[in-house]
Amino acid sequence: MKQNINKALHAAIDGPEIQRLKVYGHHWNVKPANILRREGSKVTIEGQIDHSVLVMNDDHLFYKFVFENGELKKREINIEAGGWSQIAEFITDSIEVLGFPVPPDKIEEIGDKLDTMQNGEWKVDIQRLALRIALAAYKRMHGITAYTKSNFKGTSQTFTPGVYEADDFWTVGNDRITSIKVPPRMKVLVCRHRPGEGKPEECKVYTKDTNRLDREVMGVSYLSVEDRDNPSRALVIDGTEAMRTEYVVEIIEGSGWIRKNVRQGSVQASDKIFNDWTTARGVVDGGKDAYTFTGKLKKVTLTGDKKNIVVSIDGGPKPALV
Repeated sequence: MKQNINKALHAAIDGPEIQRLKVYGHHWNVKPANILRREGSKVTIEGQIDHSVLVMNDDHLFYKFVFENGELKKREINIEAGGWSQIAEFITDSIEVLGFPVPPDKIEEIGDKLDTMQNGEWKVDIQRLALRIALAAYKRMHGITAYTKSNFKGTSQTFTPGVYEADDFWTVGNDRITSIKVPPRMKVLVCRHRPGEGKPEECKVYTKDTNRLDREVMGVSYLSVEDRDNPSRALVIDGTEAMRTEYVVEIIEGSGWIRKNVRQGSVQASDKIFNDWTTARGVVDGGKDAYTFTGKLKKVTLTGDKKNIVVSIDGGPKPALV
């Protein structure tokens, strides 16, 4: 079923229409969305799904979802089945299950929960599919989508804000990304190698759809994705003048992520990131460690030679949360 759900999401977001696709025990005609738009933190998706019945006229569902700041602010579900009727009970119940607001990188987990909800009634299942499409669209508008062929064809994978290396390219594979879609307010640093390991010209920033990547970054093995409405910041723990000091950096869960920053610090393999990319733990001993993070910093905890440690954000003074 997972494969067919992915086909339905692809048809709704990228097109073309797919017919007689079996999902949740029913056959659907999934049409490309009429509206898929992002304006700042607001994402709107509007479209149609048909319940395909061979011996009868198709039933139609028309949906509209509006997300703002990770919350589903507006939902319109109209089912045309021998007359107009408003069916919203399933959607209303599902919102509580989803636990909004949600970060884009949690969409797959939420989708899996929706897929395991049992019913069988087509009017409920068609709403479930519409909600899955809306969630996928929300994620798409808060991430970049990479394709293995030019002109946005081939296998695809969506990357929400964060840093990704070859091991994270589960679908598209290492060295195979050829084109990318970059929604409004998003940007991505594309590199052939991890920054600092290759030549400077082997990285490039993209802020719009590109049907074929530039030659110097072909063979992609590193992506850094950023949402310009929630820009990343650099945190440096400078222990150049200090003895051995341990640290813990925590980001408020759900507000963002933290990744190693090899450009501004010498982060070692022993410095680890935990708790779903919200906590970094490591040691400085006569050197600097650095991280890139988004969202809200919860606190930085130091243990050891705290007097001689300098913690800065974007080159500014020591944050009050230390």
